Amino acid sequence: MTEVTITKVVDVEAQNAWNAIRSIGGLDRWFQLIAKCQVQGQGVGAKRVCELTNGVTLIERLGQIDDAGKVFKYSITDSPLPVSNYLGTSSGRSGPLNYSR
Repeated sequence: MTEVTITKVVDVEAQNAWNAIRSIGGLDRWFQLIAKCQVQGQGVGAKRVCELTNGVTLIERLGQIDDAGKVFKYSITDSPLPVSNYLGTSSGRSGPLNYSR
């Protein structure tokens, strides 16, 4: 399995970054590639439906929200793209905000 890790430093308090990550939705405000992002359900098991600017739709499932450790995990459950067994993890702490794919 291939693992890609992206680390990005953002000039915000760690708690503010975590609040944005854990809110699940709103990816269309962060990523230009995402035209629309809707959330169905709440908490673990909730679905995030992301429509990309090219018309492709991705469906993701929330797998974990750990407020104490500031860890957010999700998987892509439905995608026309050639991706399988995708597990994304975002984590935040004082210092860099890490995003792994």
